[in-house]
This record gives sequence, C-alpha cells and structure tokens, in this order.
Amino acid sequence: YASLLLLSPLTSARELGDTPDNVLSRLEIHIPQKLFRQDGYEHREALFGFPPYGGSIAQMVYYADSDLCGDTIDTRKGYPIRPLDDTKKMEPWPTPFILMLDRGGCTFVQKVRNAQKSGAAGVIVA
Repeated sequence: YASLLLLSPLTSARELGDTPDNVLSRLEIHIPQKLFRQDGYEHREALFGFPPYGGSIAQMVYYADSDLCGDTIDTRKGYPIRPLDDTKKMEPWPTPFILMLDRGGCTFVQKVRNAQKSGAAGVIVA
C-alpha cells in the first residue's frame, strides 16, 4: 500500500445508492492518473459513525505502519516519508488527513477511534 499512498494523496468517495451486491459507494483515485477507474473501486461505508452522504472528500492519505490498537499513536511514523524536523524525526501527519490502516489486532471501532484521536478526518481499513 505504501507505493499507492506515495503516489495517490487525493481520493474521493461518491454515493451510488444501495446496489444488489451491497456496494454503497465507490472510491475514486484521481492522482496518479494510472490508478483512475471510470467506475471507481468498490467501497463499503462503516456501520458506525456519522456518514457524510452526498459529498466528496479530497485529503492527503497516509499509511499508518502500526496496528492502531494501542492508546499511543505515533504520528511521526508511517508513509509517505515526510520531511525531518530538528530532532531528525519525520514531521507529524499534517491535518486534515485520511489514514489507511491494516485490519486485524483489534476492532474496527478501536482503530477508527484511535485514528480520530490522532487527528484523522477519515479512515480507510484495508
């Protein structure tokens, strides 16, 4: 996923309505152009939280290289690589951002709540 995120910081989700295969929306990747698909990518929205129907989101996407199951989230890790600060650590994820997480280790709710605490405006669980 890191190479995708290094090259595709802009994404948007568009509502399609309920379809026979329960795909409620599609994820569109506009940058890089080679990942753009006319019909987007299948996407299922979370069954919790407040969904922003009828809109779109365009934010930087960062990949968290931790499982986000613990209470402490280090926003100076992950991908893509960011500039280093005076202490030679990567700068934190600049807000607003969308955080991509790996599944497993704990519940989706716990992962999303921890991502929210770290400043994420949205989460993609892969």
